Amino acid sequence: METIRRTSAEQQSANLSNYCWVRHDFTWRTARSWLSGLPDGRGLNIAYEAVDRHAEGPLRDKVALRCLVRNGPAIDLSYDELRRQTSRFANVLDALGVRPGERVFSLLNRGPELYVTVLGALKHTNVLSSLFSAFGPEPIRERLCRGDAVLVVTTPELYERKIRPIRDAVPSLRHVLVTGGGLPPEGTVSLAAALAAAGDRFEIPPTNPQQMALLHFTSGTTGRCFAGGWYLSGDLARRDADGYYWFVGRADDVIKSAGHLIGPFEVESLLMEHPAVAEAAVIGKPDPVAGEVVKAFVTLREGYAAGDDLRLDLLAFARRRLGGMAPKEIAFDQDLPHTRSGKVMRRLLKTRELGLPEGDLPAPIMSTSAWPSRCAAEGSSRRPSTTQPTSTSTS
Repeated sequence: METIRRTSAEQQSANLSNYCWVRHDFTWRTARSWLSGLPDGRGLNIAYEAVDRHAEGPLRDKVALRCLVRNGPAIDLSYDELRRQTSRFANVLDALGVRPGERVFSLLNRGPELYVTVLGALKHTNVLSSLFSAFGPEPIRERLCRGDAVLVVTTPELYERKIRPIRDAVPSLRHVLVTGGGLPPEGTVSLAAALAAAGDRFEIPPTNPQQMALLHFTSGTTGRCFAGGWYLSGDLARRDADGYYWFVGRADDVIKSAGHLIGPFEVESLLMEHPAVAEAAVIGKPDPVAGEVVKAFVTLREGYAAGDDLRLDLLAFARRRLGGMAPKEIAFDQDLPHTRSGKVMRRLLKTRELGLPEGDLPAPIMSTSAWPSRCAAEGSSRRPSTTQPTSTSTS
């Protein structure tokens, strides 16, 4: 994979040339002065601030987005190209009858299509919600229902595996756009074809900073603990020298190996960069010398077969990137256990690894025949559940 390196001249001309000075002098009033605002005082819009205002000035042809492609050349989009593509997406929403304020969902991996979808939806003043591509059909169905999704952008593969089985259970969902250059699955629209047919100019409507812009879903927990007015989440984080906090992992998931604390999320994320890995889960396995060693369970993508050669390749891949944090063992598992919200149950994997009683397991995922009635009930009553949405305004 290509590494992006800056020349000395680029470093000298960077917007943030002296971090210490900027940090010392920072105020929110100053930050607000950096934003241009929509022309004619029409408000603040994220897409305009991130893209369009730069495309209208001397940065027009400067690279705004660079996507690195495994085993292929990098894809660069200038500010002007990104402006035109996101305007096309906004016009596609117009043509499909999607109204401002309605919810647009993405189920995509990182790539140009994801950024065009996100920025184009914000430009059209829709509410954008991004779904994790590793979710199963049931967690996706629940989020689409609770979020009143009217349109989803995804890949043909993810549509067939995760959207098609539950599409009839999401009554609000009117449109599905799919990426790629091939024939789109029945009932979907080719994103590439729709963009090609749309105009590349779009006037962003007035945008109030208090308008809802983003919809995020967080998975709740049971047995919540409060102390002194604080909610104790059970998560571990570290604070760096500049005062930034970095998530490490759940306190009960963090692996203690040879005196080091290893967060499973970082190891899992690295393993999922390997082309053979669809999903990964990491636990600490007791070790008489190190205390614990890292063991990974991986689900393989279609077309890959479990075997010693692939296991050794994965171990070497992780060791090159993570060093001592890399897994010492890898097990192949095509049926990792999940919570109802779609998270891998590391606790259950560790219980099984240790040969301990599994105790109470979550209720099984409901059959597809139960989806439509439940979705209708949720749409009318909005009952609380373990998955609750949070919103973010446009500023």
